[in-house]
Amino acid sequence: MNDSISVIIPVYNGERYLAQTIESVLQQTLAPTEVIVVDDGSTDKSAAVAQSFPAVRYIYQSNAGSNAARNRGIRHSTGDFLAFLDADDLWTPDKLAVQMTAFAQEPSLDFVYGHVEQFYSPDIPTPQRAGWVDTSQPRPGILHGTLLARRISFLQVGFFQQQRGFADFSDWYALARDQQMRERILPDVVMRRRVHDSNMSLRGGQEAKRAFAYALKATLDRRRARRKNG
Repeated sequence: MNDSISVIIPVYNGERYLAQTIESVLQQTLAPTEVIVVDDGSTDKSAAVAQSFPAVRYIYQSNAGSNAARNRGIRHSTGDFLAFLDADDLWTPDKLAVQMTAFAQEPSLDFVYGHVEQFYSPDIPTPQRAGWVDTSQPRPGILHGTLLARRISFLQVGFFQQQRGFADFSDWYALARDQQMRERILPDVVMRRRVHDSNMSLRGGQEAKRAFAYALKATLDRRRARRKNG
């Protein structure tokens, strides 16, 4: 496949981990066509970090939330495929390669996900880690960072919802399921999700279950509404 891939990284005051995140994208065995970092109004050195990578395209916006930053990145991107990564997480080296292979093997697919492995950031002292999250095994990942999407399919579903709050993926996923988009979750670990002192409320390991449950409920609600109004 000779399709182009755009990678979009939203960042807000993420200078601590941003360089490692970018490096995990640039070191992919299948190189992306473009890497776009959208700075969501950072007041730290995130801009300097992003601009230190010549291969990265840097875009600044006033603070509006990470989904707004992702949407801005999408509008500025050109790739046939879209991928996303948070500024504190990492991709495994073959992430794009194994997902593009899945698209090649099954051309009817719209979206490909993978598994997530959580890890404690080295700057978190071991005594503070007890009982935080389960890092013992990979989990199916229904997340921004595991998604590789055909651009045309993504735009058919629509941009990420910005009104539901920080980084919520469930709305978009519910719409994709409602439109009966074809998806596959690979058994491969495609993302390593960093557990650190600023994101504990998000790291319970239940994201995939919540996304599935939300998608099912939202789909059923929309179908009921259509029957009622039809």
